[in-house]
Amino acid sequence: MINHRLEETTLKKLEGSVIHVGDGQYRLMQLFSEKIDRQLGERQAVFFATREGDRESSVVKLRFQMNPIIINSPEDREDNKKYAKEQFESEVRALRDTERLPSTPTLFHHSITQQAFTHEYPGGYIHAIAMQRMPGIPAPDYDDLSAEEQGRIKKQVIRMLRSMTCLEHSVAVDPPVPKENLYGEDTSLVDEFGQDIWWE
Repeated sequence: MINHRLEETTLKKLEGSVIHVGDGQYRLMQLFSEKIDRQLGERQAVFFATREGDRESSVVKLRFQMNPIIINSPEDREDNKKYAKEQFESEVRALRDTERLPSTPTLFHHSITQQAFTHEYPGGYIHAIAMQRMPGIPAPDYDDLSAEEQGRIKKQVIRMLRSMTCLEHSVAVDPPVPKENLYGEDTSLVDEFGQDIWWE
């Protein structure tokens, strides 16, 4: 049975290759997940990797622009490309702003490059992020968590998100985040952020 994270796999062929992300070089050791975001027109993949030179255990997140023809509405294609870049830049900022926290990874490198003729859409962008690999495994990989253990994980996620809000005084947020949007036990944002944290 295929792992649900690898149902749309085409990038496993990159395992073992070395890629440049910014000023760093990373050997892609194992494809962790791959999916298609049809709204953004992207193929998104996460690899476990090692940084060349010091063999630092890393995670490399790649977003490949797909042929815009998959976006149904032609007038949306340029807007979606712009939005995809904004999403990428926002993720880079978030990693920079939270890397002082013990529960979030350190950003190593990031880059925007063009796909070569060997890629799916030559000339399209590649958004790449290389970051520290954190210990542990994604929560959904535990099949036998009790309700108590699930609750404990949820509380830890909430604690991390609340820690992030403590950085608000040193991070310019425009527009400001309304007070009622801070994270609590019952907010759906916990689920949303949890998905992002575990790349599901």
